[in-house]
Amino acid sequence: MNPLNHGIGILFVMALFIGMQSCNDPTSIGAELLEEDQANVGFSDTITLKATTILSDTIRTYSPSAQIRSYLFGDMTDPIFGRSKSELYLEARLSFLQPDFFSIDVDSVVLVLPYDTASFFGIWQEEFGLDVFEMFEKMDRTADYNSDVSFMTDAVPMGSYTFTPNPDTLTVIDYSSGFPDTVSVVNQLRLPLDPELGTRLTRLDSASYQSDSAFIEVLNGIYLQPTLGTNGLISFDLFNSPDGGIFLYYTQNDTVPLQYHYQFNPFSAKVASFEHEITGTIVETAVNDADPTADLVFSQGMAGVDVKIELPDLSYLQNSIINKAEIELSIAPVDGDDTDAYSFIPQLVLGRDNDDQTDRVVIEDIEIITLRGLDLGNAFGGQVLEGDENEPSTYLMNIAAYLQNYIETGEGSTLYLSAFPKANMANRTIFYGTSHPEFGVKLKIAYTEL
Repeated sequence: MNPLNHGIGILFVMALFIGMQSCNDPTSIGAELLEEDQANVGFSDTITLKATTILSDTIRTYSPSAQIRSYLFGDMTDPIFGRSKSELYLEARLSFLQPDFFSIDVDSVVLVLPYDTASFFGIWQEEFGLDVFEMFEKMDRTADYNSDVSFMTDAVPMGSYTFTPNPDTLTVIDYSSGFPDTVSVVNQLRLPLDPELGTRLTRLDSASYQSDSAFIEVLNGIYLQPTLGTNGLISFDLFNSPDGGIFLYYTQNDTVPLQYHYQFNPFSAKVASFEHEITGTIVETAVNDADPTADLVFSQGMAGVDVKIELPDLSYLQNSIINKAEIELSIAPVDGDDTDAYSFIPQLVLGRDNDDQTDRVVIEDIEIITLRGLDLGNAFGGQVLEGDENEPSTYLMNIAAYLQNYIETGEGSTLYLSAFPKANMANRTIFYGTSHPEFGVKLKIAYTEL
């Protein structure tokens, strides 16, 4: 708000207050009009919504027009939500065409996976296991892939590792100029691969290096599989970082040390495959009961559970303009949970069924915010708001445009609450359900009657 306008507003309210105090008759000029305006304004914060926990549909983890930014990896057991697993299929592309592999000796082959530490989740400071396999099935970088996809791979890994994530600075030797150059890098996992891969790649005919499409015919990609159960997940930046890929280190003519970079870049297909196992958890109980008056409801990133919200009949507001409407969900504590390690979802969104009931799309309010280039958290909400003393933290989400359309048409009583962007994160949140007398899922409406 402009400070000058704010100051003028304060002075106007003060003058109005003094003027009202100077009137001897409380029903003097303008009072009838004020009363009439007040009669046309309504507010309700007691509309309870039915909410249930539902299994998520598979989610998109690769699209050529909208790639994800964080690639989760690992096999995590969450104390409340159960097991979540993420595997990766990665396509490597050429850094430049027609490299000179004449008269060379392969020194080593190194897989470089830049960490995305902002998306690490749970207790990740422990030992992880990773196997690397060659893919025997090609991905189509022009296609969309969902989180339940799998591709054919070799049965024998080209590398098996155990490691504890270390995002600190590493010292490596860069040979891109033909001279060794000691450089410092941060947030990288570097794993040696079988040198036989380097030998095979350097003996390809020149046609395989004429284009990315030609090269991918001979190296379809690699598959990363977690081999140890952990209490957290790590994440890799395979979109923004220029360092991800397979580095081939070799010596030419017995004297010149060189390197070649097979890149994971924005033009390469990169697919995350998710699995969830909720058997024996309170989340499974919530899904199976499908009780719209449940005490708790649950939402999780990846391909984890979502919350289904049912709006009540609001046809009595058909002759009203919705000035503001917010859905409020309060965060519930659960015995055995560790919200310091397993943190809340940072951004929630609301979706609806599309017109032909074949897919879900975000609600109108989010579409408007996106078209106007506004910040989602500020304009829509859906972020954690710290509660006052003895009160839970909450999420508030603005749905005025959606609610106005629902009231006018009677269509679209079902909303779906989910993490955003869902494929990038493993965060989760537990909410009070419908039955809580004070903190249950509710709708707040301010409206003007016409």
